[in-house]
Amino acid sequence: MNAKGEAARSPVVGRTDEILRIAANRKALHLGCVDYPFTTERGEDLLHGKLTRVACELWGPDACAEGIEQLRPLKSDGLIVRTQTECRRHDVG
Repeated sequence: MNAKGEAARSPVVGRTDEILRIAANRKALHLGCVDYPFTTERGEDLLHGKLTRVACELWGPDACAEGIEQLRPLKSDGLIVRTQTECRRHDVG
């Protein structure tokens, strides 16, 4: 607490940078790795692609088979596990 009785604030860090820092040289599990339908649009900007460059082993399960197929060329050593055969879009209202 500071002099005013307020809780001390933690510094703000970027989510992606923090995830990459934590995953560096470790085994990582990236659930929902595909980011479908934006997989091919994002290319090198995909978090999973960035994780393949820092993690020593990377597993990326996702429920979207189409997105998994789009992601395959972008990965290096990471293993992608297909868990479903079709993508479903959900409307949030």
